[in-house]
Amino acid sequence: HRDLPSFPTRRSSDLDLYDFCPRDGVPTRSSRDHDLGVRLSARAVGRRVEFDVEIDNRARDHRLRARFDLAPAPPSFVTETAFGWIERTTGGTHPVAAVSVAPGRGGAPSLALGGAGLHEVERTPDGALVLTLFRAVGFKSRGDLSTRPGHAGYHVETPDAQGLGRLRFRYALALGPDDAAAVRALEPALVPPRALPLAAAPPAERAFLSIEPPSVRLSICKRADDGDGLVLRLVGAARAPVTARLRFHRPIRRAAWSDLDERAGAAIPVDGDTLTVPIAADEVVTLRVS
Repeated sequence: HRDLPSFPTRRSSDLDLYDFCPRDGVPTRSSRDHDLGVRLSARAVGRRVEFDVEIDNRARDHRLRARFDLAPAPPSFVTETAFGWIERTTGGTHPVAAVSVAPGRGGAPSLALGGAGLHEVERTPDGALVLTLFRAVGFKSRGDLSTRPGHAGYHVETPDAQGLGRLRFRYALALGPDDAAAVRALEPALVPPRALPLAAAPPAERAFLSIEPPSVRLSICKRADDGDGLVLRLVGAARAPVTARLRFHRPIRRAAWSDLDERAGAAIPVDGDTLTVPIAADEVVTLRVS
């Protein structure tokens, strides 16, 4: 990206909780040309830049977005879903679970962009990535939007969804030689480390769980409902099979394939503290480990 993000906003727009509809003749205002009252701080961490944004919102019925101009402009980008990735080749806004990726072209690195709780992104006609920070909305659904016929839900007022008052947002971007490396560089900003005090524990430095390669993403790691070991869910790489290598903080007694109901299936060979798991392209797998 060429510089820090600008913040385009459009006031007096028609929108609800489902769609945004710009009014004809109402231009977009940008922080490059107007003082929108946005306070931004940025810090570089390796190949990642983390942003904190604060605004005292006093306007109704508008949205605020962070715009990142990319060079070269990507013809498409990829958004994360709950279980996998979707390539976006069309215009307009798209939902995203957390991370959007603009693949690198012509020797340029790949870029990953995302933030906790920020679930709408757009690739503009000129190739910029635009991340929605908030939409100030007064109704759950409106029937008078020119971009959508009729209602999308109940016509209920949502005054608290105007988001009046002080709002804070955090998001980040990261660069990498490929898509997987960019996502891996971004992840620490989305899931920050947590420290828990222990009554008695010897000092040590070791990972609870490590997963390779970076194209394999951890969807969930939880204690099994019956208390027997851990349940892990992994999302494979997009459009290509991959073999995941899982290494735990201690030797594994047994491992098995599982399902969403946490039922144990066929056994998986164990090599000390390591599991090797094949995952088909665009596949989601569940494991039980103890």
